[in-house]
Amino acid sequence: MNRILHALLGCSLLCAAAAAADPRLPVESRVPGGIALLDLGQGESAPGAVMYNEHRAPVVRSDGRWVAVIGIPLSVTPGTEQAILQPGDGTGARRELPVVVEAKQYQEQRLTIKNRRQVEPNDEDLERIAAERVRIDRALGHYSEDQEPGFRMVVPVPGRRSSSFGLRRFFNDQPRNPHSGLDIAA
Repeated sequence: MNRILHALLGCSLLCAAAAAADPRLPVESRVPGGIALLDLGQGESAPGAVMYNEHRAPVVRSDGRWVAVIGIPLSVTPGTEQAILQPGDGTGARRELPVVVEAKQYQEQRLTIKNRRQVEPNDEDLERIAAERVRIDRALGHYSEDQEPGFRMVVPVPGRRSSSFGLRRFFNDQPRNPHSGLDIAA
């Protein structure tokens, strides 16, 4: 067991060093809503596809090593998650890649809403919300293997942050999903 912990620590340190050395990679933060960088080793060609939560994760080359970039959903409970490496050449066995997710406390905001429809949507609103969810999921579910994603984001406009990533709102003491974006009052 001690050898496994040392190996995991070594991989984490390698990925942290790679992220610091490679400005193309995002900053690693293994928390709900964060990013995990998984070192997949060296080699001329990519070691295969990495799947996490039924989604394909980008695998990029960084300083001579292959790194999988895993987006950790806000809804993940802290603990050990598993990503799966599926070898690209078809000769090797699939390999589990542990992702240890630490706890993080995001801000909360409690609001009292007088308009009940904004707290408990009617059937027409629920139908619209469901249709929007289908369109959003279809757009987010598209993966282009031939394009290397840009991981570094820049603030698009100057302005005050009016709602931060991870903020959980409660409408009349009813919890809502955490905010998965960043709002800027511009």
